[in-house]
Amino acid sequence: AEVSQHFGISGIPLVKLYKNGKEVYDKTGYHSQEELQALLDKYL
Repeated sequence: AEVSQHFGISGIPLVKLYKNGKEVYDKTGYHSQEELQALLDKYL
């Protein structure tokens, strides 16, 4: 519970992406494989 509160997790599935220590993406809900790949391509 402490970890979920620390990161602001209110539901699952949750995807949060960080770049250089800063949050760059946050979305609760389903992501297709294509959506996840596009996110990784964009932010990594």
